Amino acid sequence: MTLLQLQYFDTVCQAGTVSGAAGMLHIAQPSLSVALKNLEEELGLELFARRGRGLELTAAGSRLLPYARKVLADAERFRLEAAWQKEQDKNRLRLSYVDVVEDQVPGWIRKIQEKEGQRQLLVDTQSASTGEILRDLKEGRCDLGIVSEKEEEGELHFQLLEEMEYMAAVYERHPLASKESIFLEEISRDPFVAYEKSSMAGKLLDPLLAALGFSPRIRYRASTEDAILAFVREGFGVSVLACRPCRVPSGIRMLKLPQITAKRRFYLAVAKGSRFRETHSESILRALTDLEG
Repeated sequence: MTLLQLQYFDTVCQAGTVSGAAGMLHIAQPSLSVALKNLEEELGLELFARRGRGLELTAAGSRLLPYARKVLADAERFRLEAAWQKEQDKNRLRLSYVDVVEDQVPGWIRKIQEKEGQRQLLVDTQSASTGEILRDLKEGRCDLGIVSEKEEEGELHFQLLEEMEYMAAVYERHPLASKESIFLEEISRDPFVAYEKSSMAGKLLDPLLAALGFSPRIRYRASTEDAILAFVREGFGVSVLACRPCRVPSGIRMLKLPQITAKRRFYLAVAKGSRFRETHSESILRALTDLEG
């Protein structure tokens, strides 16, 4: 049994004749007669009885008609809801980002809405690790990602968004706190607060420090910049990390490290064949990369 058969059944009931229903449906009368016969055979019931030139519902047909109309009405409501949801999805952006850029996200959303006229764009945001974001992009659970590492060209497209300098973080009463810049050797004897070994930030920073011959005295590890800075603020040690000044809490001094010339990079990532890339990708990428700093 199909929705089309139920529609034919209902239309014949309304018209009272097969020829009249065929005209309403814009199909050939023989095709409609065959469809009704197939429905009756499938149900094992006679739905119509001939009365003169017209058709009259049998008792079985009368009992089934309300159910048929309910199914058709529900199907129409489903179609309308699906069409509405499709339109909503066109204007919905699922944005995932690494937490170090979290303070920038509201500004990015506003920039997109104001510059590109996307005021109806609905944005769902969440913070996640680079690995999680890349996986979600590939599996269609995310439209746009802001990550701290890019892969070789494959399923995803990457565009450089910004770069951040690596700096030393010390608490405000540290002997070096009054300086503008230091060398790594000056903090070599201090307890060090490092990234978790499994974190992407740690995997990027550790080789840089090792290449410079710096072996920190690691005492604590944390997974995020905020957590690392909290340890530093309480005087548990020093650290090296890349983050914006606005993310640094009071009680901490950030000192330049001229030895580290590499910068931590952040990329916009989008799946090459995604729905988002086909609709809003270009305008949103342009809006984001036009931002300063």
